[in-house]
Amino acid sequence: RLAHDRDEPDAPCTLIAKFHNPNPAPRAIAEGFDMYRREVRFYQQGLEGIDVATPRCYHADWAKGGYCVLLLQDMAPARSGGWERDDLAQLAEVVVRAVAPLHAAWWEHPSLSQLDWPLRGDAPSMLASQEASANGWERFLRITEGVLPSSLDDVVRRVARSFVDELARLWSRSPRTLFHYDCHWDNLC
Repeated sequence: RLAHDRDEPDAPCTLIAKFHNPNPAPRAIAEGFDMYRREVRFYQQGLEGIDVATPRCYHADWAKGGYCVLLLQDMAPARSGGWERDDLAQLAEVVVRAVAPLHAAWWEHPSLSQLDWPLRGDAPSMLASQEASANGWERFLRITEGVLPSSLDDVVRRVARSFVDELARLWSRSPRTLFHYDCHWDNLC
C-alpha cells in the first residue's frame, strides 16, 4: 500500500512489486535464458503504441547477474490461476484470447527486427534453451515416474529434442510476431 504526500488523482494506492528470484541458482538459470531482461524490455518497448491488456508498468529495470525489479499496476480483484481447477478448458480459451491481440499487434511489425530482446533462433539464450529443455524434460520424467503412463516417456523425449529446434526454425521464416514464451494461466490474471 502506498501513501502520497499530496493529492494525485491517477496515483496508485497499491502496486505489485516483482523482483528477481532471491535464490542464486534459479536466478542464474533465468539470467542464462535472458528472461529478466526480456521481460523488462517488453514493458519498456513491447507495448509502445500497442493496445493490449497488460498491467501498467510504473518502473522496470534489470542488471547483469539476473537482478530486476518491475513495479506494476495492481490488477485486483483479478488473480492468477492455478492448475487445480475443473474449468481448465475454459481457462485455456481465456489465455488464448488474452495473448492473441499481442500476437496480432506485432504480426510482421516493421520494428520487430530492430528490437534486441525478443527470443530469436540464433540467440545465445535459444542455445541455452536447447540444453535446459532436454534437462528439464528428463527431470519431469523422473518426477512423474509412476504417475504418468510409461508410454509417454518416448513422446516427452521427442518433444524435448524438437521443441527449441522448432522454435528456431519458425523464427527463421515469415510471418514473425512477438509471442509470450511462458504463456500459461498462472502467468495471467
